[in-house]
Amino acid sequence: MKPISQAEFRSLVGPTVPTAEGYEECGWYAASRQRVLGVVLRYRLDGDYRGQVFVRDDDGNYREVSETAFGPQARAEREVGREMRLHAGLALD
Repeated sequence: MKPISQAEFRSLVGPTVPTAEGYEECGWYAASRQRVLGVVLRYRLDGDYRGQVFVRDDDGNYREVSETAFGPQARAEREVGREMRLHAGLALD
């Protein structure tokens, strides 16, 4: 898992992955030759964080495969990393 820029994340996911209303993207990650992506989000109302993990499908589109629970930023980042490693092992090369 490596950090990537928001611009790189958006260039990969395109319009298939909109940012949920009420959330702010705070961190972007890629793994397994960009077949697995992760994002950490902050909920604007209470400041809690959560993460989402996406895997590229056979058509080249990214689909959400996992979400983390709400909590502190460090926990969301750890859980995104764990979920990305799990799904990187399942992603076909």
